[in-house]
Amino acid sequence: MCPPYCLLFCTSFNMIFSRFAMIYSFFFFFLMIRRPPRSTLSSSSAASDVYKRQPLVEACALSGTSYCDLTGEASWHATMYNLYENQAKETGARIVPQAGFDSVPSDIGTMLAASVFRERYGKPPDEVHNFVSLRGGGVQGGTIDTVLNEIANAPAIARAKRESLEGAPPLPNKGSTRLAWAKFPFWSSLCKKWCIPFIMAGANMPYVLRSNGRMGYSPNLVYAETQVFGSLLKASLFYLVLLIGGILLYFRPTRWLMQRYVLPSPGQGPSKETQEKGSWKMLFVALSGNERVDVTIDAIGDASCISTTCCLAETAMSLSQDVDQLSSSGGVMTASAAVGSVLLNRLRASGKFKIEANAVSGGGNQQSSKM
Repeated sequence: MCPPYCLLFCTSFNMIFSRFAMIYSFFFFFLMIRRPPRSTLSSSSAASDVYKRQPLVEACALSGTSYCDLTGEASWHATMYNLYENQAKETGARIVPQAGFDSVPSDIGTMLAASVFRERYGKPPDEVHNFVSLRGGGVQGGTIDTVLNEIANAPAIARAKRESLEGAPPLPNKGSTRLAWAKFPFWSSLCKKWCIPFIMAGANMPYVLRSNGRMGYSPNLVYAETQVFGSLLKASLFYLVLLIGGILLYFRPTRWLMQRYVLPSPGQGPSKETQEKGSWKMLFVALSGNERVDVTIDAIGDASCISTTCCLAETAMSLSQDVDQLSSSGGVMTASAAVGSVLLNRLRASGKFKIEANAVSGGGNQQSSKM
């Protein structure tokens, strides 16, 4: 039987992880162990005024003007859908929240994995597992400010979401998705690495659920997303950092101390050199029985600054410059549902993302190269 303090520790983590998935920002902080210098950029790569944007979304939905942002809050996305989906469908406005690192790569990668799997095997996958590897980089003070707002104002945000449900349209249900949440470190035979909960999964996994619901690329999909490490020691240490960071931020006194003396403020962030040295990789494994397809997204530049900027910009260009290539109608939707293949092609052409797909035999041998 677990000692009482272990039970309390695990219970606290589960509660914190489910409500505050965006605390990934502070994972980067504990790696840097210092307050970063003020960025040379003119603004943060994440918006701290996310909850001041509702009038803009409303205006776009009513006027038929397409919109995208880099918010990472699933609650914001859900509330905007509840309030403005019907208006956007009527006017043809494509409203695309979460168009940064959270959650374009997870969304586009899952869409591509399901598409290639169906093309290769003539049926949809039953599962897609996303394994994320982060290499260096940093975090913007604006992102942290948004996270702190989410934590401090959680009751009000939840209340706004509940109130928006009145008269809200049902979610599209072309495809059903079960989200498989990781809670503890484990070894994965699929990627041959140690895995822990990926803190951005709280934003990315509901996004994939929405995409499959609207697009129906798999009638019954299981989706999982984790962060991977080469050794159990590294995985355990990072997992412990997430636990401690989450607990410190959950309680008001320690959250105030960290915000006042430790964490970067809006306008602060990593240097250009740090951003350019960073990189990340996602491996998507689509499965059905012994049949498997692997999709990899290998990115140059750190996730929170360079990749987020690129994803947002290419989404905006897809919505504004490639309208004649889009088959989607209006609505509050995900990136893949709004601009899927067009955005995929733009990301590939940007030079910042190497995106490949391979079919794999049951024994794990690669059957075909690039798709």
